[in-house]
Amino acid sequence: MIKRHYISFNIPRERTENIRVALADIECGKWWRPPPNEHGLPSFDNLFDSEDHRLSALKELAKREGLNPFERIDHIYTDAELRSFPLLVFGANRAPIPLGDAQEDLEFDLSEACPHCGTGGVQTSSLYVFQPSRLPKKGLICETTRGHLLVAQSVAETLRSEEIADVELRQTVSLRRHEPLPWWQVLPRYTIPRISKHSKNIVRDTEPLFNPADPKRGCPVCERDMFGFKGPEPSDWVYDRQTVDPDALPDIVQTWECFGRSVLHDDPVRKLVRGFAQPAILVKPRVFDIFRRLKVRGACFQPVRFIE
Repeated sequence: MIKRHYISFNIPRERTENIRVALADIECGKWWRPPPNEHGLPSFDNLFDSEDHRLSALKELAKREGLNPFERIDHIYTDAELRSFPLLVFGANRAPIPLGDAQEDLEFDLSEACPHCGTGGVQTSSLYVFQPSRLPKKGLICETTRGHLLVAQSVAETLRSEEIADVELRQTVSLRRHEPLPWWQVLPRYTIPRISKHSKNIVRDTEPLFNPADPKRGCPVCERDMFGFKGPEPSDWVYDRQTVDPDALPDIVQTWECFGRSVLHDDPVRKLVRGFAQPAILVKPRVFDIFRRLKVRGACFQPVRFIE
């Protein structure tokens, strides 16, 4: 695994020339960017491997000049490294597909869901797509803005032929015409227990949305919604083997933790629309190999660790 750092920051107009010279002195001058328009600011952005000597020099320069850089750290794994983990976080890194009002038309079985927020409800209807034209023309995978994972028909057919266990592939439908679309929603049937406390960069957001007088966002009853990711590095998913036996898991599972906000009923006063937080999807290396064999661009995988 290698680490790759993306660094970006804006440059004050009155200090542009001095900082340009300083960037050139540490061999970073070619990544300076002029203002995009008369109202914009000069900027800097580039990717660096963690071993690049220019990275530390750039951070020192930014700190010295008070530039407040944005940093994102990507972990790059080889396929062999990914196959060595018993479980992988699975998703799509394409731009998400908007659902619009289609979210309101989803139907759920809430008999086993949280009575306060609805998290854990089982979707019983097809997923309606508000703008089918936004679905990839040539791609084979995508996600919605609410976190639903979709695969193209050819991928769905392969997953069925491979007899991937404990997952439903449900065909999506156009919201306006109510016509079936050649895209299938991935719906795992098995929910894995909670992550270990040793996991990192996975947090639950319970702060008020706008001001301290607002109700907190996370459900106080089930404490299962409003999970998210925090920090410059990718999340570190960890499970305890005493709680979860990876060998006994199905090929595709969903997490107990759900991402996004659950709202059981429309709340016009707070401008909240009914909808439920979505779990993350985890897969075994067997599923990873299927997507690699099909050369599915945009499918992303992240390791899940197990500890004793």
